[in-house]
Amino acid sequence: NTSLGAGGGLNPDNGTVLTVWTSCYQSIARCNSVLDGSEPFLNTLTPKAKQYLAEIRVIKAFMYSNLVALYGDIPLYKNAVTSGKDKVSRTPQKEVYDYIISELDAASTDLAWKSDQWGRVNKTFAQGLKARVALMAGSLNVGEKSSDYLKIARDAAKNVMDNSGRSLNPSFEALF
Repeated sequence: NTSLGAGGGLNPDNGTVLTVWTSCYQSIARCNSVLDGSEPFLNTLTPKAKQYLAEIRVIKAFMYSNLVALYGDIPLYKNAVTSGKDKVSRTPQKEVYDYIISELDAASTDLAWKSDQWGRVNKTFAQGLKARVALMAGSLNVGEKSSDYLKIARDAAKNVMDNSGRSLNPSFEALF
């Protein structure tokens, strides 16, 4: 299967690589555009509007978590790209992981533990993603901060277990 790299096919020109890279950065660009556009109005937004912006921050963090897990050091765009500022060098993965965690923390303040609509981003997802991202960074000992990241992962996971109102299924067999 050369689409996944067998036979030396995994390079920057590979269609699979290009699709993942491009779709993640397109999503990030859209998120940044909405977040930057809403900034002048933050003090006048309703709680529901703040929830939507928090959901967008979580989506952006999710896209970055996919990119950093796949590629390591990546370009980090914290704001919408403007003309002349479209070329950004690779950001060390430690900075990317720290940015993702800070975005998830900021977003969590405006999210409920459970959504009133099925399929919406909520605090449970944001904190679960934070645990996953921190576990990845800790496992890779990114920036020589393994124990710090693993503590963040532990605390985020415990936060979900203690506050989300969710629990593990008591019957393993019922899951399948």
